[in-house]
Amino acid sequence: MGTRWSLATDLTSQNLYQGDWDTLPILARLETSLQFRINPHWTLSAGPALSLTYADQPSEVYTSAKAYPHWNFSPTAYGWVGWQGGVQVNF
Repeated sequence: MGTRWSLATDLTSQNLYQGDWDTLPILARLETSLQFRINPHWTLSAGPALSLTYADQPSEVYTSAKAYPHWNFSPTAYGWVGWQGGVQVNF
């Protein structure tokens, strides 16, 4: 896309400890970002992120009445689309 613009894709999986090591919830994210290199040392990035989570344990955390729109796949699995952005320092 040129010398200043680029695309990046990240697929990550994380475990979220919520008090029980036997039933760790899983958070998987697919992120795509458009990156702009300001100069040889700094890059800005932003783009959409699809998040999916599966938890085989009851959640006892506070949930807001104004929750982010999401999809329920089952009582223990749901997903949502959000955004991510970043600043990168290049050495």
